[in-house]
Amino acid sequence: MFAACEPAVSTYLTASEAGRLTCSGEQLEYSTQHERAIYTLNVKDFARLHHEYLEAEKAHAGIVTIPDQRYSIGEKIRRLAHVLGTVEAEQMRNRMEFL
Repeated sequence: MFAACEPAVSTYLTASEAGRLTCSGEQLEYSTQHERAIYTLNVKDFARLHHEYLEAEKAHAGIVTIPDQRYSIGEKIRRLAHVLGTVEAEQMRNRMEFL
């Protein structure tokens, strides 16, 4: 029964590993070029960028953020894992998901 199922694989890359340390716009551009949704705590900048991309009819690979910083690390991971397990990559395209 389980042999037919392919395991879901999620990888991550930090901004410093990608060589993008400071600029939110560069981070979103990099993630889009590499077909990766971006996870960030920077709601303000990425909400602005999301709207700019939509207005310019420019695509991005998706933005996942947690606006409420009161969540424990365990709760953040649980919420992120839920998105990873329920949302396909194509569904994340041009989408901003608030956890």
